Amino acid sequence: MKKLIIVLLTFALVGAAFAQTPTLSASSKLEWGWDLDTGITGFANTNNATISVLFPVDNVAKKGEAAGGERSR
Repeated sequence: MKKLIIVLLTFALVGAAFAQTPTLSASSKLEWGWDLDTGITGFANTNNATISVLFPVDNVAKKGEAAGGERSR
């Protein structure tokens, strides 16, 4: 579990260094249940993490312009 947290934090930090708006979202759910037939009780854990990293593109040609910023003739 500690290794997973370190990996997720590394991705978030790398994304923050190069991205415009990095997004890290995570959810965890703990449920308790009781089987009425057998009398057994227990917990169920579910985890979910999503990292979205948007990288900026600097050298994008606009409509009517070449990649170097010159107008096409």
